[in-house]
Amino acid sequence: MPPPAPPIPRDPRQGSSFPGTGIPSTEQLRNFTFIKGRLAIETETEVSEVDVVINIGASGDLVAAIVGFRIKVISMVLTVEKNTTIQFRSATTILTGPMTLKSGGGMVLPDKLRGWFTTGVNESFNIVLTASAQISGTLQYVQVA
Repeated sequence: MPPPAPPIPRDPRQGSSFPGTGIPSTEQLRNFTFIKGRLAIETETEVSEVDVVINIGASGDLVAAIVGFRIKVISMVLTVEKNTTIQFRSATTILTGPMTLKSGGGMVLPDKLRGWFTTGVNESFNIVLTASAQISGTLQYVQVA
């Protein structure tokens, strides 16, 4: 039987406990968070997930601006009462093109750890409607410093 392989030496230049593997060292894991039980290694600091009820009939904020933070939307479900076109924005910055939804239809953005949309710092996450229509649903977001 061959002798056991020697342990992999730690290479301080790579900052990894496992050189060449991309696996981060404990030092590199300082800024991490758990979202829905999954580890998210980020270079930014996130605050816990927030659930929001969507219940609007005209263009407006889905999430109000938060001083000193960006808003990262990680999931959303919404339905529309009648035909309308929607567009998501970060304050006045366009995040999506116009999307047409039919009466009784809607959209689902499943849980996405990296986020579907991220606003600018101190900016609200809002929706613009071409025609007033009842929009209902829920979204989840995290605050990002």
